[in-house]
Amino acid sequence: MKQSSNKYFHWGLTAFLVILASIVAYVVLTNLPGFFKMISDLLQVLSPILLGVLFAYLLNPLVKMFEQVVVWDMVEKSKKPERMKKIGRVLAILFALVIAGIILYGLFYMVIPHLYDTVASLVASLPFYFDKARTWILELLKNNEALQVSAQRLLDNLYNDVQRLLGDDLVANLQTLMAGMTTFGVAIVTSVFNLLIGLVASVYMLLAKENFQAHAKRLVVATFRPRNADRILYLGREANRIFSGFVIGKILDSIIIGILCYIGMLILRLPFAVLISVVIGVTNVIPMFGPIIGAVPCTLLILIVNPLQALYFVIFVIVLQQLDGNVIGPKILGDSIGLSGFWVLFSITVFGNLFGMIGMLLGVPVFALVYIIVRDLVNASLRKKAKPLNTDLYYDLEEVAELPPVAETAAEPQEDAAEKPASEPAPEENENSEQEK
Repeated sequence: MKQSSNKYFHWGLTAFLVILASIVAYVVLTNLPGFFKMISDLLQVLSPILLGVLFAYLLNPLVKMFEQVVVWDMVEKSKKPERMKKIGRVLAILFALVIAGIILYGLFYMVIPHLYDTVASLVASLPFYFDKARTWILELLKNNEALQVSAQRLLDNLYNDVQRLLGDDLVANLQTLMAGMTTFGVAIVTSVFNLLIGLVASVYMLLAKENFQAHAKRLVVATFRPRNADRILYLGREANRIFSGFVIGKILDSIIIGILCYIGMLILRLPFAVLISVVIGVTNVIPMFGPIIGAVPCTLLILIVNPLQALYFVIFVIVLQQLDGNVIGPKILGDSIGLSGFWVLFSITVFGNLFGMIGMLLGVPVFALVYIIVRDLVNASLRKKAKPLNTDLYYDLEEVAELPPVAETAAEPQEDAAEKPASEPAPEENENSEQEK
């Protein structure tokens, strides 16, 4: 009788969850703007904690490096290893914060003064550059009088608008700006407050990162069946591999590209070296579209000064991006993503339209994780049906009967062999993950 009651209870709970999920899906699909606004508001509320997670994630490699080089020797030689381990973790976090602070201070100290001088020089020389660009454009269109007149009128209107913006309208713009300073000041204070909370939260996360991992795994094991729990733990390891390989690697790659861009522009004696190098380095964080987003406005900026130098810059950026795409990027990022060019383009487009710049930055690793989940589900289904996993066997497939039995297929390629089911992680993988912890 008790077993029958439990069965009916499970049936009732399943029916309730299905109905609830259907209602939620209906509400979401009928009010997508409201749903995304709710997600945006939730992310805004959680932004300090999310910043803490990001800071902890970026500082964790420095913490691990300090622990491996210094702390473990201290722990082995100490008579109280547990206490020394805690002290070593605190020292490692302080080391990571100091190194990160020095790097940020160095970047700001080197970049901000030069950036200010470059922008001030550009604004002061704007009339000269404008006249030079107008002369070059009118000379280019001298054989077409109609286009030349239209271009002259357009350039004169543009110049008058810029002069009015910097002259007569400047006082009015400053008054409008001062009127909105209260809102702007509140936003600045809120941002600084969120950054401080995020920094404090990251310290707590780094101090007890093993505890957070253990509690999360405990919750997974208590909630799901062993097979599903193994799948979730496997996906957690994959998510860590993808995000650490992509986010941290992409930031390091962009810093290197920015430095190489600055050195190359100094060698070629191109103008606005600091400003353009910062733009190229920052936009390089965005996969695929980043080089284009950064190169187009920089090329237009150099074009105002010297069209021939703009051509040199375009050639230099193409060479630099080829070096990044074929040498520097693969060395730093490795195969952390594992997506083809089409799926990278798809993820950037979709996530960029949904979540803006953050979507363009994180869309690729998020979609890579989704791709792994779908891939493992497909592989698991094929195994249940005793069908081969080798993708090459499906190129010319017209009927399922043409597929050879799994036992008769040749050894699967290394790519497919590496795609182990999420529910059956390899023992070596588990041992390595335990050693990393």
